[in-house]
Amino acid sequence: MSEKPLTRTQQRILDGAYLIEVENPKALLFQHTVLCQVALPYRNPGSSVQTWDRRSGAVSLSIRSGRIMDPRTDQWRDAGIPYGVKARLILLFMNAEAIRNKSPVVELGKTFRRFLARLELDPNGRNTRGVKDQLLRLAAAQVSLAVAYSKNRSRQVQTQIVGGLDLWSEQDGDRSITWPTTVQLSTDYFAGLLEHGVPLDQRAIFNLRHNCRALDVYAWLSQRLCRVKQPVLIPWHDLQLQFGDGDPHSFRQAFRKALQLALSQYPKAQVTPEERGLRVFESPPPVMNQRQQLRLVQALEQGKRA
Repeated sequence: MSEKPLTRTQQRILDGAYLIEVENPKALLFQHTVLCQVALPYRNPGSSVQTWDRRSGAVSLSIRSGRIMDPRTDQWRDAGIPYGVKARLILLFMNAEAIRNKSPVVELGKTFRRFLARLELDPNGRNTRGVKDQLLRLAAAQVSLAVAYSKNRSRQVQTQIVGGLDLWSEQDGDRSITWPTTVQLSTDYFAGLLEHGVPLDQRAIFNLRHNCRALDVYAWLSQRLCRVKQPVLIPWHDLQLQFGDGDPHSFRQAFRKALQLALSQYPKAQVTPEERGLRVFESPPPVMNQRQQLRLVQALEQGKRA
């Protein structure tokens, strides 16, 4: 019996995996290390949900829906909690632009449209309203971050991803929509991004852009595996707190599928699913940050002198 032909998505993922293995990254995106560990909702939690909580080990994240002043109505309205693939892609773009230009002010417009085009998201087509809606949600969101150092001690930070934005309305067919033309990352977030931004291969993001959980797993592995000193078993329960919903059995199936997709773009990652959880091993990151590159150069220089 002959095998079924690959779908376009399957072929794209396989082709992308090969290119990442044999080529150096041509373009980089960045994610804040905290958002590599705890992520946004996969689906719209609904207008009645005002907060979103996620946990990864000692790190806990709470995102609260913010409010925006709509210039069309001159009234405040709830923006909603950011969710889905589009919110993640927008955030990666803003992070990359801020790091590349060493400025918390990110200009949207033509640059943003070109970015969406590279990801095959037409900013002038059916994606327009969804993209701009997620941009507003990200811009208005209130973020609380807590790190537990022990049972009796923790630290909590209140911040925003975006500290300021310029809004304007434009026509989209017969309807007008509001969206930011310039966003300014908050001081805390921008400082943390410069210090703890995790570089990601844009081609991997492109190849995984249809699967939220796979994007999150890829980002998590990218920042996690290079810090593993000895093999660690992460229980399924902890992984579900970080990546999942639903019952444990369905989560394991969904996570294994997302993991397989993520590993296709990160072939050097060393992880082993087991009965009790996922065992992770020290692995080189898919893209080295400046500190890792410096350590590699220093190690090579020491080797030459030895």
